[in-house]
Amino acid sequence: MRPLLPSADSDLYLDGFPRSANSYAFYAFKQSNPTALLAGHCHSATALASAVTLGVPAMLLVREPLACASSFTQYVPGLKLSSALRHYRRFHRRLEVHRESIFVADFADVIRDFGAVLIEFNQFAGTNFAPFVKDDVSEAAVSAMLDQANEVYAGGAAHTLARPSSSRSGVETLALSRRELRILRQCTDLYDRLRS
Repeated sequence: MRPLLPSADSDLYLDGFPRSANSYAFYAFKQSNPTALLAGHCHSATALASAVTLGVPAMLLVREPLACASSFTQYVPGLKLSSALRHYRRFHRRLEVHRESIFVADFADVIRDFGAVLIEFNQFAGTNFAPFVKDDVSEAAVSAMLDQANEVYAGGAAHTLARPSSSRSGVETLALSRRELRILRQCTDLYDRLRS
């Protein structure tokens, strides 16, 4: 699962800020549309903007900012929550200008029913991708691909696993500094605007 920049030949560009169900959506899409030319997983606002410029159907994956930033700090040991929130803010601010041209899919919807997300995307973009059918077989296949990618690219580390893990914990808002709370409010406003 190497990152792939969009090109004029891409059928779909799928991307989002780290820890927004990028890997899950990438593999679930490949599971249901194995012959499609899928690009994405670059965690790049610039690449998403390029997809729009190229006329490639684009899907932006978004996640509630505190959960996303908290997960990102566990993925990158030593990264402070305030830094993760600033990165989140910068990434999403750059995409606001393209909001009407990019389909926005929320993390919770992607995890719950990516097939329904793809149906909505088809209506938005005029595409005809096969929806992902979430059942035990397809979920096991996607989980195996996630585990294999984690093994290849991160040596199987638990903190990099691209799915929920009991070894990771969230961040309590009571523990946030005033500065972090201010940045979090800005991130939450961005999140809400992009989803609306």
